[in-house]
Amino acid sequence: FDVICSLFSVKKILEELNYYRNLKKINKINKQFKDILLRDYDELIFNYLVKNCKSTIILSGSIIETLLIYHLKKNKISKVEYEIDKKKVSKDLFDASLNDLLEYFEQNKLLQKQFVHLGSISRIFRNYVHPGKELRETEILDDSKSDLCYISASELINNII
Repeated sequence: FDVICSLFSVKKILEELNYYRNLKKINKINKQFKDILLRDYDELIFNYLVKNCKSTIILSGSIIETLLIYHLKKNKISKVEYEIDKKKVSKDLFDASLNDLLEYFEQNKLLQKQFVHLGSISRIFRNYVHPGKELRETEILDDSKSDLCYISASELINNII
């Protein structure tokens, strides 16, 4: 009985995190992206549940980057071109960073502004992958930042796929 109750609790938690909704969405896309997203999403869920904040933040950024690349590839866009400080930037799709992708999406109005901002949240905190940034800054990677990044990735899965 305890095992059944425990399994019911886990299922309820996963439902609250939109795990099943997001899995259903991810499973609809082509294999090239689906395999990467399924792997990273399962790792994201695990790390989020066990409160591995840095891992959650980094995986959220990776998922968002993959989603943006997926969206562009699906729309047959192979170059990311945008302007920053009156300088033109042009990169092949698979060479573009999360920042490049977000700039491109924002300047070309390919996503509603709020979704670009959700991606930016993860981009900002994902930069803590670099130890120097974490040592320089007074910012602490905690549950609230992890929550923001998880929610951002989950919302973008729901809205891009």
